[in-house]
Amino acid sequence: MAKLRMKMRAQQKTTVSFKARLVIGASCFLLIAAGIFISLNIGNMHETMAAVSGDYRSQANGNWEDAYVWEMYDGKKWQPAETAPVNTEKRIFIKSGTIVKVNSETTVSEMIIEKDGNLQINHPSFHIRKQGSSGEMTIYGVLDAGTSVIDGDGAFSLKDNAEIIVGSPEGISKSNSGNVQVAGTRYYSSIAHYTFRSGVLQKVGKGLPYSVSALTVDNPAGVSIESNLFVTSLLQLKNGVLNTGSDTLILGTGKASDVTVTREHGGISGNLKRWLNKKNMKDALFPLMEGANYNAIFMTVNQADYSSGAFAFSFVPEKIKKNDHPSNANTRIIAIGESGYYKVTASDGFENGLYKLVASIAVSKNENKSYWIMSAKPVDDEKKKEQPIDETNAEMISNITVAPNPFREKFIVKFDLVQEAEVEINLLNAKGQVVVKDRVNGKEAGNSYEYFDQKNLPPGNYILRIITGGTVETLKVIKQ
Repeated sequence: MAKLRMKMRAQQKTTVSFKARLVIGASCFLLIAAGIFISLNIGNMHETMAAVSGDYRSQANGNWEDAYVWEMYDGKKWQPAETAPVNTEKRIFIKSGTIVKVNSETTVSEMIIEKDGNLQINHPSFHIRKQGSSGEMTIYGVLDAGTSVIDGDGAFSLKDNAEIIVGSPEGISKSNSGNVQVAGTRYYSSIAHYTFRSGVLQKVGKGLPYSVSALTVDNPAGVSIESNLFVTSLLQLKNGVLNTGSDTLILGTGKASDVTVTREHGGISGNLKRWLNKKNMKDALFPLMEGANYNAIFMTVNQADYSSGAFAFSFVPEKIKKNDHPSNANTRIIAIGESGYYKVTASDGFENGLYKLVASIAVSKNENKSYWIMSAKPVDDEKKKEQPIDETNAEMISNITVAPNPFREKFIVKFDLVQEAEVEINLLNAKGQVVVKDRVNGKEAGNSYEYFDQKNLPPGNYILRIITGGTVETLKVIKQ
């Protein structure tokens, strides 16, 4: 009997233990489900806001003024709208996947542009007016502001990953200028995309965050920054020149940065710094402009020698002097034009590098491409003094620049040598015939050879050949 009672108690304990585990498991499941639900709803709050009677949302592409573009909430479900929203105090949603164009003066109270929604304003005036405590334009998608003035006593908010297309000459201003001039609060996320598109010269504006995720220049008249500007993810040059003046455009914020640079037309005029690492240090583009001339510098860094660092290009708006050479060991003259020249300074991990020009290509009259490789110096200065150099194997010539290219009457060749040596300089025509042959006594650094076209060479493509020891370097030059 005692054994039977003990067996029954053990079974009861097992049953209770199983029930407890079941209750705990169910509770955990409910907590996880609730957490997922809350997370999803908070993350997409702008898309899941409960509609109230009278709210509008776009359901098709088209003009704001056309009723078929809209749906209205009747308190139970969305119904085709009989009219377009006019001076309504209800909320207006630009639904994901739709493009709505505003072609007349419009006033709204509460407007939400959802992710992948697009609002294009094609009228000079767009008003955001407060109704009670409400009154704000909130952008999660794309706002193409054109040249409109968005004003009123409401607020304006550009959220993370949203995009604004700016057409005002004053850009994004803190005061009553530029596209957005609301009296309420203005918020511009640093993790948003800023596109400047116009037909007249633009400023980015002092209301632009000092750091932006993505920047697009699409203005043939040009865009100017007004202070140092960081781009952390994407730089797109579609059309026109981005002028930095005395400030600097900085691509990336540190050694882990990986900024994508694309270019269709235009470039950067002024000062440009770019961070590189093992992800992007092969043929990294530095799209430089000098007047109407585009100089594309492609930098490749030897991954075995360096893990990360930065190159800073700065423009000197004056004619380069004969035998001029930077005093800083990490600075090189890398591109020379008619109105000035560019210097490049290696820093933050790229110091003490040896530059080698791989190829120089004149794409057109105003477009040049040059490809460079930077590696660690093969020997330090002390060893260089102590050990003889095998000229048949050593890379004798480095840091070669030739400009202007194309040239009319003259060009200047600059280069460094590993040690003092005699250098032969040849110019060959398209048939491979040597039309110019000269010799100079080269020193270790700061060599400069100036060619004057006294033979009146015909316009066309030529090959510049530099020879010393066992090293031969060739570059393509164009006579205009």
